[in-house]
Amino acid sequence: MTGRTGIVVAIAMAALLGACETKEHANAEIEAVKKAKEVARQTAAQGDISAADEELGVPECDDYIRKVNTCLDDKVPLDDQPAVRFQLQSQRRKWQKMALDPDQRDALAAECRDAAALGEQSMAKYECAW
Repeated sequence: MTGRTGIVVAIAMAALLGACETKEHANAEIEAVKKAKEVARQTAAQGDISAADEELGVPECDDYIRKVNTCLDDKVPLDDQPAVRFQLQSQRRKWQKMALDPDQRDALAAECRDAAALGEQSMAKYECAW
């Protein structure tokens, strides 16, 4: 009976040790994911700072971009920030091209006013208002 009990104890100890290692491994992975998200947030924020510094020269557009960036920094949860930043940067690139084209520049102010009205509605879920 001693041999059999020893085997059972050894198996139980191995299982317990494996469970502890699995928990430690899971905790380490969770911490790694948290650190990666923070690095991604900081990198995205730094990219937006340089983009925000370059104004388009169309007050309606520049005002809208500043408002969205402020909302992003102050209210939008980290998990939602990449999608919102991507959308803003896509709009901004489109508007940069329009700003360079004299035939489209006049329409740009109206497009940015429309974007601001829609943006105010969509950003309200983050309790952003402008």
